[in-house]
Amino acid sequence: MGKFVLSKASIIYIVSDEEDRVEGLLKELTATFQPKPKLFIWHPFHGLTGENEKVENSTDPLDALDRVMQRTEQTLFLFEGLHPSIQKDPSVDRKLKDVHRTLRNRYSLVFIVAPYPVIHEELRRDIILYELPMPDATEVERTLTEVISSSPTSRRSANP
Repeated sequence: MGKFVLSKASIIYIVSDEEDRVEGLLKELTATFQPKPKLFIWHPFHGLTGENEKVENSTDPLDALDRVMQRTEQTLFLFEGLHPSIQKDPSVDRKLKDVHRTLRNRYSLVFIVAPYPVIHEELRRDIILYELPMPDATEVERTLTEVISSSPTSRRSANP
């Protein structure tokens, strides 16, 4: 996913139902850049939240996308659960087009994660569609190691 940041794309639509995995990959990605960009995650019930920051009045998708355009520092945004709004509300398409125009010359990106693609014809040139592949062996091993090391049995055997 780092290639998208370097390509200066502005909106990446990730087809995946693994929101946690996408979040983890983006957190890993932000750690590879200097200076480290902020990562904000949008959820329809929580709005935009960052590591130590919550953006007020951002639960509405249009308001959240306005906040994205207002930020000037290098930032990655992950939108989870935006696809129903894209499907039902044509103004979200228009706002995404505005976001694309605003961010295309900045080092900021919007990632949309959804289990299936919802990209209307007028946005096809403005959004990159990316199907998240299955995890590779390294990612599977790392995940298993994290699960095993965080299990109660593992902690007890480490502290006899």
